Amino acid sequence: MKFTKSLPLVGAVTLMASVIAAPSFAAPQSYPMVCRAGGNMYVQVSLRTDDVAVLEVNYARAAAPANTQMPAPGTCAWPRRVLNPDEPVKMQLAVNNAGWLDIRCTRGFCEVQTSSSEVMELFSMPTGGLPFQVDVYNDRNGHMNITRVGP
Repeated sequence: MKFTKSLPLVGAVTLMASVIAAPSFAAPQSYPMVCRAGGNMYVQVSLRTDDVAVLEVNYARAAAPANTQMPAPGTCAWPRRVLNPDEPVKMQLAVNNAGWLDIRCTRGFCEVQTSSSEVMELFSMPTGGLPFQVDVYNDRNGHMNITRVGP
């Protein structure tokens, strides 16, 4: 099945081959993080040779906790506190069996075609200015790893 979506170009979309080592242990405890799409938030996509797509969402720190104020476009916060300066402003998700992925950008818009509905949904997240929630943990290697999307 082929999925197609046209998106405004929010930032750089990068296609590159990469190797990301999978941890050999159980994932640490995840916590909910609230984000609002838009602003300078953007997605980078890497399609590995082992049929795994890695989506990396870049964002800024919100000015207030999410339970006191909705994050501004392009920002994320914990429900009860802001992200501290040592916490990453990139989140990532590895999608197994991603199939194929084609992204073509012209005149400020990108068209995404893929055989994976999960990749399409996650790639579309940072557009439109809408809030979204992800469960994440800090991998201590520059990323918040996404373990769940949605409330």
